[in-house]
Amino acid sequence: MVRLAGFDIVAGSQDFPAEARQTSWGVPDHLVLEQVAKQQKLAKKPFLSVVMLLSSHAPFDLPGEDAENTPQDIPALYRRSVSYSDKSLEQYFTAVKTEPWYGNTVFVITSDHGNTHSGWANPHDEKRFRIPLIIYTPDTTLNLAQREITEPCNHFDLAGTLARKTGADSGNFVFSRDIFDGDTNRRAYWSTDIKTGFFSLQSAGLEDIGKTKTDNSLFLDMVSVWFQKMTGKH
Repeated sequence: MVRLAGFDIVAGSQDFPAEARQTSWGVPDHLVLEQVAKQQKLAKKPFLSVVMLLSSHAPFDLPGEDAENTPQDIPALYRRSVSYSDKSLEQYFTAVKTEPWYGNTVFVITSDHGNTHSGWANPHDEKRFRIPLIIYTPDTTLNLAQREITEPCNHFDLAGTLARKTGADSGNFVFSRDIFDGDTNRRAYWSTDIKTGFFSLQSAGLEDIGKTKTDNSLFLDMVSVWFQKMTGKH
């Protein structure tokens, strides 16, 4: 699928030496980002680079960890892994900030899904579906002044937002809205394998795709409770 999306270079754990595969998920974040920085320095400009980091995913094992000092409770393990990922990102930015392309590059840091591991949200809490999203660029001409986005948005909106801000063609992103437009009527859509739904500041909705109570229902029960609560039906 990544090849079909048009990426020229696709790298996985098999492209790293065996000694680099140090955790359950394979190569830890700091080694992945070291390789990313090297490849970006050689890349033809302009380029699009997408990186998946996995060290903050369960079971949260980190490279070179001392078993005796490893926290035993899940929230502490999760926070420790996020701290490690954050440090790995700091090292990456230190490595690339002197590159000639750095000043006109847009960096997006986000998560592919939320979780309950931190203890901040329980399985039936709407906070469980919130994820971090940071859009950063040193390029002041793109008018991305520092601000907090409070209107609902989701991953769909990233492509259209970045295309519009950078002057690229956004016509193909028909489901993507500009995150920075401040539209309080905007909806954030989501989907699982058998359910779709949306959330806005005014309303929420839930729709079946297929049969319920199946083995592949993912977060079906949790999502149902969440939307019933928000719509006043629970």
